[in-house]
Amino acid sequence: MIAQERRETIGHRLAAAALVDLASSSRQLLRRSVLEAVAVRVGAVQTPGGLMVAA
Repeated sequence: MIAQERRETIGHRLAAAALVDLASSSRQLLRRSVLEAVAVRVGAVQTPGGLMVAA
């Protein structure tokens, strides 16, 4: 995450959130992120930017 943030492939807020999630024993953020990604992939929801991803 830190390397990706430095290369500017992800934002600093996302990198910080990932580090906080990794440091905690809770995996709620990870589970929600995976579910969101699956929903976008199958076309059930749009991306936060409003794009539909072709499945």
